Amino acid sequence: MKIGVLFFSLVACIQLHAQPFVRLYGGSADEPAGFGSGYGGAPAVSAAYSPDGFIYLLSYTASNDSYINLNRGFDDILILKLALNGDTVWSKTYGGTGNERAYQIKLLSDNTLGIAGKTSSNDGQFTGSKGDSDGFFMRINSNGDLVQFVRLGGSLVDSFYGFFEDDNNAFILFGETGSVDGDINQTSHAGSSEAWVVKITSTGAIAWQDLTSGIVNNIDWLEIFWDGVKLPGTNGYLLMGITGDFTDFNTDNILVVKYNPVGEKDFVKAYGSNVQDSPGGIAIKGNEIFITARVGGTSSDVSDYNGGGADIWLLKTDLEANAIWNKSYGGTDVDYPYGVSIGQDGKVNITGITRSTNNFAEAWEAKGGFDAWLVQVNSDNGDTLLTRRIGGTEADFAHYFLPTFDDSGYLVGRTRSNDGDMSLNNGGADVFLSRVSYTEPLSNGKVKPIGFNLFPNPAQDQIQIQLTDWSALTTVQVYNSLGQLVHTDQFGGQNYQTSISAWSSGSYVVSLNNGQQVSRLKLIKQ
Repeated sequence: MKIGVLFFSLVACIQLHAQPFVRLYGGSADEPAGFGSGYGGAPAVSAAYSPDGFIYLLSYTASNDSYINLNRGFDDILILKLALNGDTVWSKTYGGTGNERAYQIKLLSDNTLGIAGKTSSNDGQFTGSKGDSDGFFMRINSNGDLVQFVRLGGSLVDSFYGFFEDDNNAFILFGETGSVDGDINQTSHAGSSEAWVVKITSTGAIAWQDLTSGIVNNIDWLEIFWDGVKLPGTNGYLLMGITGDFTDFNTDNILVVKYNPVGEKDFVKAYGSNVQDSPGGIAIKGNEIFITARVGGTSSDVSDYNGGGADIWLLKTDLEANAIWNKSYGGTDVDYPYGVSIGQDGKVNITGITRSTNNFAEAWEAKGGFDAWLVQVNSDNGDTLLTRRIGGTEADFAHYFLPTFDDSGYLVGRTRSNDGDMSLNNGGADVFLSRVSYTEPLSNGKVKPIGFNLFPNPAQDQIQIQLTDWSALTTVQVYNSLGQLVHTDQFGGQNYQTSISAWSSGSYVVSLNNGQQVSRLKLIKQ
């Protein structure tokens, strides 16, 4: 999905030149809880910049501890406001006693943040249920206060997977619906679900809506809108998703639909291989469109395939979705995209996962299981410019990349690892934020650890730190479970001790930095 990047303040720009890092956020349960929804698993982690130099990280959670200060029941929406060094400014949850899932967050023209998802609650902050689950759109301010909530749906399952802002503070929401009543202007469905797009006004009223089902390849079973972009001027909107059939997955293709400004279809197209395909994301650069998808083979649309279970596929088109070129990225194992963004330098950034260790992935040693993967390519010809691979021994997924104005950017996703690049896991699956460099290989660009012992741990009154190697000057910083700095000091040599008797009971992160190396360890205060 395309993430807008805005100008930073001077302070924020200076912060961007900090060392690369990986930070994990979550509680003892899974973030995202029950990962995936809809067909094939919708993106479960999203992020946005604000003009004053903060990152807003979106997911959902079943936890009620550590970074999560309140869970109302089952899965709640989780939003963290982070400084550019990964420190937590605040962490908030939203929802009711049912299930909430949120899939996309974006900064809006009035500096509020918009969020799209689905909910089955009918209490707490999410009242007004129409049925099983409803699609929702909400806005929050920079303090995390809820300033608008719009809920649409019928008696069955309805979801919004994304949105973008239109003119006059209106919004285009898109996803899927299984309903034929309530807010849905259809009397029957040909299949189990239809792709659903709705334009709402600034007040949340429906301006128009449309459903797409059974149009491509005469398949009357399942269509979903996954991602979309607003086209320049009055050209309308381009939405992408999937058209498929539960009875024959080899018919699944990438759905592309263009709407004019009043909600009428200009065209419907499908792209893909001769086996199962699934959507990744869509981004726009001037008059060029970039669509990512997972493909499982070749076809008249897919020129090359590297083998294995799946490849990442990039299709470049014009504004009418006419193909210009296409390329596949990956090795002879599974490679899968989740999103795509355009940097300020015009380069195309594809995020996803890889388990391959050859071809496009050959330069980066596999960490174990699926690794989070960033592939940056030339927008003119699709040539690979760099790849970055991070992870641990468990499954790691990269969902979005937020490019910045220097030689770096921010990768966001989810991880089950607690080793390798992914340390200090809070339990189950966590969401992560990683600052990565364009100019250095990951093996050299990542922060190397400092060897040290921390004891006692757990502790009540004081702690001691013992470095395994002598250091001229080391900075020690301690953060509480909300990411707030509670202690900082410097010491020379190999030994350091400090009192912690005044600290509240709970978990802390002790970070050491000697100017060249950084290491962290979890501390329990009794």
